[in-house]
Amino acid sequence: MPESGRLIQVAQSMDNPATRDREIRALADGMSALGLSYGLILTDSKSQTITRNGFTITIRSLADWLLESE
Repeated sequence: MPESGRLIQVAQSMDNPATRDREIRALADGMSALGLSYGLILTDSKSQTITRNGFTITIRSLADWLLESE
């Protein structure tokens, strides 16, 4: 877990609704277990932020995230 106190999930594609739900649910379960409120999913999808069960999950393009991280 990074020092920022968030979990990071990586998925190649979130185009399939079943895959999207599975990845979001898995991340939210992990966040709940660790008492975290923020998570990140890196994928090939466009960026968006969703809230589910009180958790904030950001979906970002892996390429964009890597270009911003130094």
